[in-house]
Amino acid sequence: MPAKPRAVANVVAEIVHSFDWHGPVGCGFPAVILAYFYIIANPYEEAEDLLETIRLFARLPYPFYSQVYNLVFFPGTVLFDHACRDRLIEGKADSGYELDYKAGL
Repeated sequence: MPAKPRAVANVVAEIVHSFDWHGPVGCGFPAVILAYFYIIANPYEEAEDLLETIRLFARLPYPFYSQVYNLVFFPGTVLFDHACRDRLIEGKADSGYELDYKAGL
């Protein structure tokens, strides 16, 4: 039988008291939360590919966490070289590889 919030709080309080703890206490969600990471804005994909990604996202059961990223061309990779050759980007300064990392993400 699932525990009620008040019952959980009482047990946590009892444990905290037994250790004479006076600091902050955290409690996690009692299940695995799935995390989905999406990469979009791929110039080598068709519009239908993005639509299929959206359809997939809509079918996922809750609960879950998701994060969406734009495709980044990292220097030194085959994809970066391919994008330069296809003139999608002009080089390292145009690749966007530092954007998230400069923000500390």
